[in-house]
Amino acid sequence: MSMRLALSFALALTAVSGEPCLEGDAACIEALSAEDQGLEFRQLRARVEKEASTYTEMELSQARDRAENELAEISAMESKKYEVSEDDESGYYCGAGISCARGSGCCKGSTTICCAPGLHCTHGVNHMALCLLR
Repeated sequence: MSMRLALSFALALTAVSGEPCLEGDAACIEALSAEDQGLEFRQLRARVEKEASTYTEMELSQARDRAENELAEISAMESKKYEVSEDDESGYYCGAGISCARGSGCCKGSTTICCAPGLHCTHGVNHMALCLLR
């Protein structure tokens, strides 16, 4: 409330004197500073929205493909935590020379991986196996 009052006072002074704040008026200066930061934020948001709308469908598709490839790589790295040796009786054979620990899931695509418990198997670019949250 005091911020609005100070801003209103500053605007009234601007109309009368041409100066936004009286010399040394900290509340007025702070109010204008807060307004400037809000303005900067709105300008930044408008620029980001404008830039986002300028991406072509091809660029978005390529970005999506890169993200899915990265998820597939992360899933493959995480799979190592849930793989067991083929002779380990606590696991089960998934395929492509990979056995998964009990409780984990087997995910087959163009790659074969083990998914952590609670994750489910899906397929991304080039049918690569991905483990994602349900």
